Formats: sequence, C-alpha cells, structure tokens
Amino acid sequence: MSSEQERLNAFSDLYNDSMTIGDVYPDSAQEAYANTHSDYEGQLGNRRDIPTVLESGGDRERCPYCGNWYKRIGSHWSQSSCEHPPISDYKIELLKGMMLGDGSLNFSNKYPLFDIAMTNVTFLKWLQMELGWLSGTFSIQKTASEIAQNDCERDFNTDVDGSHYLDYYRFYTTTHAQFEQFGQWYDTGEIIFPENLSVSPLSLKIWYVSDGCLSWSTDSTCYVVFSSQNESDRPGEIICALEKYGFTVGQSSENFRLSTSNTEDFFELIGDPVPGFEYKWAYQDRERYKRLKEQHREQHFTQTLE
Repeated sequence: MSSEQERLNAFSDLYNDSMTIGDVYPDSAQEAYANTHSDYEGQLGNRRDIPTVLESGGDRERCPYCGNWYKRIGSHWSQSSCEHPPISDYKIELLKGMMLGDGSLNFSNKYPLFDIAMTNVTFLKWLQMELGWLSGTFSIQKTASEIAQNDCERDFNTDVDGSHYLDYYRFYTTTHAQFEQFGQWYDTGEIIFPENLSVSPLSLKIWYVSDGCLSWSTDSTCYVVFSSQNESDRPGEIICALEKYGFTVGQSSENFRLSTSNTEDFFELIGDPVPGFEYKWAYQDRERYKRLKEQHREQHFTQTLE
C-alpha cells in the first residue's frame, strides 16, 4: 500500500459518529430538510473531524503528514508538499453560516481564510473551539476607547470616554484550499449569495445569531427577521432557501421576515442556542427576552477604556 493511500485511510477511519445537528425537527421542516438536502449522507456532523489526528502543544500543532510541529500550520500546508486535511461538513456549515452573516473571505494568501469580526467575545471563543485546528489568530482589533476616539475625530460622536462603545475582536481561520468553494460568492467583487442557495439547519442557526433578530407583535408573539442589505435587490435566493423549510417569507427592503406561525418551528429546526446569543432564543416571553438582552452586554462583551 502506498504512503498516500495510508494517509487517506487514516483520515477515512476517523470519519465516524460524532456530534449531530438538530436532533428534533418539526414535521414540516424535517420533511423539507430531507427533500432538499438528500446529498448529505446521514445528517451533517455525523463524522469525527481531524482534530483527533492533529496534536496540539502549546501554541503549536503537529502536522499529521510529516510529523513536524508548526506555529502556523496553515502556512505550512500552503507552502509544502503536505496536503490540507479535509474539513468536516460540520465545520463547513458553521463557516457558511458566518458567510451569510458577519464573515468574509480573505484572498491575500495562496489559499483563502475566513475573517470574522464582531464584539461578542463569548461567541467568537465558542467558534474558535468548534473550529479547532482550523482556528488561526484571535485578538482585539480595536478597544472601546480607540473606536470612540476615531469616531470623535471624524465628528461621528462626542462620547470620547468610550462608555457606549465595546471592544472589537477579529478572528481568522487558517488558510485552506477547501475554502475556494466559497469563491463564487465573490464573482462580482463583493459578497453575493450564490444561485440555488442551500441552507442547512446549522448554517441557518449561525446566520440567525449573526444577522437575525426577533421582532415582537405582542408580549407573547414575535417573528424572526433576517437582515441582508447586499441581497435586498435580489431577494429570490433567500426567500427560496427559507421556503424550502415550509416557512412563509415576506420582504421589506433588506429585511426578510418569517410568519409568526413559523416562529416555534424555526427554533425547533435550528436547535439549542449558541454561547453568547442565548437571548435570541427567548421567543415565548417578551419580558424575559428584554431581561436577557440587557444581561447580554454585561456577560459577553468587553470594554477597554483608557
């Protein structure tokens, strides 16, 4: 057996049962998911990912191909004969959800990497753990004071002390050849959702925490809203992707609204909340939603004032 085949077999042996996504679906959404995602074998995430092969030691990781340790393993794979390990469907769907929301691709290297920026440090740390060996650098890009000062200098705001500002974090993945599949999203030079957009329950969940919210009709009735300014003039892709789950979708400018009758089904479809955005799941009680949202700022953000 060739060394190449041995490596492929080693990776193949690791792809077995692991975490599952969306254990419970409403009947209508489950049927829609089965009809529109038949290309997925089993369910997304039913395979163990490569971190069991990649060993970590301090700030370095060991390449499973050559056995050497590297501080920037993605650069090693891009610049050597060692191949990029395959990325599991679970991680691809996580990142696809970020592409639908606050994520973007950086093409400045041989292979692309994901660039994700936001203020919610709890969520970014969770995402870093979920992506494991794919995770790259993670740091504060600008402090609350720096952002306040910049805005003041541009006459956007006179709140120089930064009391209404939050630290802004930036998270990068490693580079990976498999990320080139998202290149079609940039055919026009900016992010445009591809035709025949397919959204899994996991990517829908991540999209929701990134660019979604609840809008309340009464104290006990609300509906889910997604915002997508870059798709406001071509709403068909988003509407079709959501309608595949049996949801009724309306559009107003850049906002895409699900019917109030879809709210419970939507949350059954996407499953449990992710760390840092628990308040967005409080859809049954407006007062609880408001209370959790107020706590949200205190628990999941940082504010560096100088």
